[in-house]
Amino acid sequence: KEGKCSAVDGFKGTCVCQADADCGPGKWCDGGLDTNINACRPKLDKGESCAGVAGNDHKCKSGECSGFPKYVCQ
Repeated sequence: KEGKCSAVDGFKGTCVCQADADCGPGKWCDGGLDTNINACRPKLDKGESCAGVAGNDHKCKSGECSGFPKYVCQ
């Protein structure tokens, strides 16, 4: 699995990420303020939705999300 282990000594943990650097090449860390466990996701192709909280360029293979109003990878 990708990411870092969240285990505390003596307890079973899960693999999560805190930053894109925790994931392999071509992936981004789906972290943030939500109820989902942080996980590594594949970077998005041109035209795919990159909507979400501000700062979405890192989700796209091109490194550029169009922003408001459509939020698609360039």
